[in-house]
Amino acid sequence: MAFAGPMVAVSGQIPPDAEGRIVGESDAAAQTRQVFTNLATALRAAGARMQDVVKLTVYLTDLADLDAFRRIRDEHLDPARLPACSLVKVAGLVHPAGYHRARRALRPDQRAGGGAGSPVREL
Repeated sequence: MAFAGPMVAVSGQIPPDAEGRIVGESDAAAQTRQVFTNLATALRAAGARMQDVVKLTVYLTDLADLDAFRRIRDEHLDPARLPACSLVKVAGLVHPAGYHRARRALRPDQRAGGGAGSPVREL
């Protein structure tokens, strides 16, 4: 991936809500939804949007949760323009918060000289 300009990296997303309570203790869809909500919040704070995501790295402890992950991902990202994605099945996670833990490398739109033809849009 080649680009010029700033990059935002968001990593270690787990499913606590705004008050710090873990969402969906045994509900993969609820956890995934909260992770994407947290990701969108972090991106907004950095001046970026979900459409600016160029790479996802996802860790699942149970591949039975893959359909739920994909369904929720497609609610937050355009299924016709999904970012590159690496998915890894792991035996466990250091943080016991839940089934999903995702690291996502992200890059905001080059608003200063970008727009529809910016490097992010073309990747």
